[in-house]
Amino acid sequence: MNRPSENILRLTKRASLLAIAAVISVLTCACTTAESIARPQPALGDDYAIALEAARETRSDATLVGVTMKDAASDAPASWCYVFGSEEAGCFYVVNLDTGDPTVVPSMESHWRSEIWQRVAEASPTVDADEAYGNVCDEYLGGRCNQSYRMSYFAYAPADNDTAELSNEWIISVFDPDEEGEDAGSGEAADEQLPPSSRSFSVDAVTGAVSPLQ
Repeated sequence: MNRPSENILRLTKRASLLAIAAVISVLTCACTTAESIARPQPALGDDYAIALEAARETRSDATLVGVTMKDAASDAPASWCYVFGSEEAGCFYVVNLDTGDPTVVPSMESHWRSEIWQRVAEASPTVDADEAYGNVCDEYLGGRCNQSYRMSYFAYAPADNDTAELSNEWIISVFDPDEEGEDAGSGEAADEQLPPSSRSFSVDAVTGAVSPLQ
């Protein structure tokens, strides 16, 4: 049985993952939803190879830190945005493939210890986005994959105690089609609505095991 402190650490780490996913989404895209939803394309195949090559042309020690959808899933497969990190430069880099030629943009400084960089380099995800999403659909959505969603992969996300524990997991947020978004409030965004409520899941990027996030 897990001790209370271990449960608190696990919840803190998961909250950190969801917060990072939200920040990346805001920085890279605008959320959209649609009624006809496409399953995700693999994120760790050819596009990843192209992104990695571009990142290592910038920093030879570039290591994959995360992958995220650039838009909420719609009737067409969403494109992927890759985040790499360089221990030597102490910086993260975002790689986009939208224009056909990859673009590498410095994102933010890193203050990770060498121990963390070593663990991140050891992360070897074998479960790709399409399989991770399919597992969530099969186990928690009754096989129905017609709900708008966003998903991101994290090699590592720090908890409050800054442990070197790997995340190596997909975080998938599935939006409830029966729940309308709330009004965004007054001002320029007064006619807009916030995204509908969602359920989030963690999928182990090695075993494919799914865990609902509270």
